[in-house]
Amino acid sequence: VLPGDIGIAGWISTDESKFLFFDAVAGDLTPPVGKLTLAKSLKAKKLGKKALKVSLSSNEVGKASSKLTIPGKTKKSKPVTLASSKSMNVKAGKNTLALKFSKTGKKSLKAISKKRKSAKATLTVRLTDASGNVTTVGKSTTIEP
Repeated sequence: VLPGDIGIAGWISTDESKFLFFDAVAGDLTPPVGKLTLAKSLKAKKLGKKALKVSLSSNEVGKASSKLTIPGKTKKSKPVTLASSKSMNVKAGKNTLALKFSKTGKKSLKAISKKRKSAKATLTVRLTDASGNVTTVGKSTTIEP
């Protein structure tokens, strides 16, 4: 058995004291499939104090990074990132992602509360499996004052 053989995983020894784990998934060309669970509306006053927890189901082991954004003030301006999470390990099945709010995100939430206007927000999660196949899953929600 050699590292690089398709569909084989196990331990190999380079010498008597060192063991390496290899997972040969070179033949895997299918991207992971993910599904997000997020409330239809979120209250701006409750957000920003703690991390936003989101449920993610995945069919493969890999890594996930996420971002919660609202559109900019004009069509040409970039979207404002309210919260994001660093790349974290994801198992096959149900996972919980924790998104931390940025300083600009907290300011935007206060502005939404003050103006008493709701805003459309989009949660985007980028899933990468062990072979490097990438898929993006998105879900929209409304942030209410």
